[in-house]
Amino acid sequence: MTDADEAPPGKRGWLTTAFWDRNKAVVALLSLVVAVLACVPAWFPVLSQLRAQPANTPPPGPASSRSAQSSPVLVPAPDSPTLVRMIEAHPGPLVDAESRATSVAFSPDGTVLATGGVDQSVKLWRSDTGEAIATLNGHTDIVSGVAFHPATGLLASSAYDGVVKIWNVSDRGSVATIDAGDRNKLNTLLFSPDGKYLATAGEAGKVRLYETASWKLSRTLDSPSEWFYALAFSHDSTVLAAGGGVNAEPATYPIKLWEVASGKQLRVLAGHDMWVSGIAFDRDGGTVLSSGHDRRIRTWRANDGAQLSLFADISTGLDCLAVNPKATKFAVCEGPSLSIRDLPAGTRSSALRGFSRSIVEIAYSKGTPHLAAAAIDGTVGLWHLPG
Repeated sequence: MTDADEAPPGKRGWLTTAFWDRNKAVVALLSLVVAVLACVPAWFPVLSQLRAQPANTPPPGPASSRSAQSSPVLVPAPDSPTLVRMIEAHPGPLVDAESRATSVAFSPDGTVLATGGVDQSVKLWRSDTGEAIATLNGHTDIVSGVAFHPATGLLASSAYDGVVKIWNVSDRGSVATIDAGDRNKLNTLLFSPDGKYLATAGEAGKVRLYETASWKLSRTLDSPSEWFYALAFSHDSTVLAAGGGVNAEPATYPIKLWEVASGKQLRVLAGHDMWVSGIAFDRDGGTVLSSGHDRRIRTWRANDGAQLSLFADISTGLDCLAVNPKATKFAVCEGPSLSIRDLPAGTRSSALRGFSRSIVEIAYSKGTPHLAAAAIDGTVGLWHLPG
């Protein structure tokens, strides 16, 4: 007989209960250990993420992890231009390959953007929103250029029929009309920085200078057989540069520099292999920049005409060029995109896209941090610049 058999009924029940309770506890403990061990592998990725987190950084939860995988947050570079608006400035079908929008210019304070187009109109827009202000009618041919006087804010516009109109932007009225006599496409016009002269140029081999005090012709700079597409004044208004091409065999594409006060030709910058599309001076007037349809950007020393640098990392012909007011960057049209480059290195700092057709004209604002560009389909892009 065992002790169990001899034990009183009460004592035998207590031993049995204790035995089973102990076994249940052991089983429960073992089950808990197994469960914990089973979860450990699943925690390895989380533990590795925790170890990778910098100090004071909360660990990523399931929601933030899913968000980071499916829709990453893209933070724009602090020096990237911001698109304000794409404006359908001069809509309509393309006719005879002429650009629907031909020109852009900012008022001296930068608050107004003027555009010209093949529809023979000049339009005014708010530069901060891109909203339309007014339409100036009066030209009877394609508007080829627009430019603001740097002090008075008067607006000048040129047309292919050789007529220049001067507008008072505040009341939308015409102040003066100039017959430039250039019947074979008056391509461009520009005020001197000191405001004393208005220069016009086209395809008749002449650059004309008008006195803004009277709007009378001051002098004509002749260059037979040459047609001009681009104009630029030095910042002190003492030198005028003009470029385009020469209708001769073989064709040449020089840039000519004149002394404004005397009309004397100073020198010729030769090197482009196709027509010159844009010219600009740096801030001190010592360097000239030029763009051409030969897919080249060149810089020249103004005092002796020596070529300083050549930028050839371009895949398409260039239609325009502009230097920012601080002369730290310049922009060029590369087909439907706008390339902004550093000065003097020429390296790309940003590229602006959004056009479906080639860009033909660009302008920086001197009064506000804005940049505008016009494309051949009549669209005008307006950007806010950093800094």
